[in-house]
Amino acid sequence: MSAYQPISTLLTAVILVITAMSLTQAVYPTLLPKQYHYNYNKDLA
Repeated sequence: MSAYQPISTLLTAVILVITAMSLTQAVYPTLLPKQYHYNYNKDLA
């Protein structure tokens, strides 16, 4: 059972990171002014 422990921990960490990224993308545009958000995305492209 202990052999699967690192895999389980890694999987949990990955899920937490993905969830955090999703929440950030959902919340960030509402916190920032729309024009700034548009310019930021344009610079990234």
